[in-house]
Amino acid sequence: MRTLLLVCLLSSFCDQGLCALKLSSYFHSHMVLQRGPQQAVMWGTSDTEGDTVTVKVTGQGSNSAQVTTKVNQGKWKVKLPAETATTAFSIDVTSADGHVVLNDVLFGDVWLCSGQSNMYFTLNHVINATAELAEAQKFPNVRFTRAKLVQSATPQDSMVFDIPWTGPNGRLVGSSAVCWLFGQYLYPKLNYPIGLVGSYWGGTAIESWSPPEAVQSCPATPHNNIPDCCPQVPLVLWNTKIYPLLPMTITGALWYQGETNADHALEYSCQTKAMVREWRAQFNKASLGQTSANFPFGYVQLAAYNDNSDVGGFP
Repeated sequence: MRTLLLVCLLSSFCDQGLCALKLSSYFHSHMVLQRGPQQAVMWGTSDTEGDTVTVKVTGQGSNSAQVTTKVNQGKWKVKLPAETATTAFSIDVTSADGHVVLNDVLFGDVWLCSGQSNMYFTLNHVINATAELAEAQKFPNVRFTRAKLVQSATPQDSMVFDIPWTGPNGRLVGSSAVCWLFGQYLYPKLNYPIGLVGSYWGGTAIESWSPPEAVQSCPATPHNNIPDCCPQVPLVLWNTKIYPLLPMTITGALWYQGETNADHALEYSCQTKAMVREWRAQFNKASLGQTSANFPFGYVQLAAYNDNSDVGGFP
């Protein structure tokens, strides 16, 4: 009885974000983790060095498995068993420093959606928004989360989400139209959950989203940086909106950006290739090899918006 009471108190304590054992801010109830054959990676922090962190994944019936790892320099990271069941799971994370529980967790394909205003454009602003929002409610196993607009000159280990994982019948008004409709298109063809992670910012340059290795490998291009509106200096969004996500296991990424770099087409060719190369390499390394080193990277070329027949530049 005392043990049960202690666990309940620790769980309540952790729900308030006060316990020493913490999951990365990416992890919430209703989320989608990468399905098998890849293994989803979970990570977080804890105060007690060398402590054992146990992660138990429980599905319907007697379907459960657990893995353990050690706290090293205040951090821990673990690969979960590969899971392909489409039903909901609970995940219990325990250590001497606390107990955290996630409920209604699905395993499916996870896609990262990034770029500038094209990707930011929300589902509630499409031409047939009322119909699309109604249709979206028919897909409770397609789930979405969005990273808050934050920038930094240094890499951050955690990030803030202004739309938490939506879950069934969740709020989709602020979700990316391109990202959501991509997931909605995939679902009936795959018949298993789809997780969509939105991390984008309007008016931004590709250099802001690229790691140092990519930025240094291509010629620099000038931009009119507007810090509070549209950051365009190198690294500042990589540091806050991509770097903290590197350990997560993903299926692939979608990229819709380019207007801010439109006057520098030749440089952009180099910058795009370098960014894709580095995203693939760094996601693969940080996820302990679970994200493919050659994961699918889909990008949209810019559409014409002026009546201009000139060749060689952005119309």
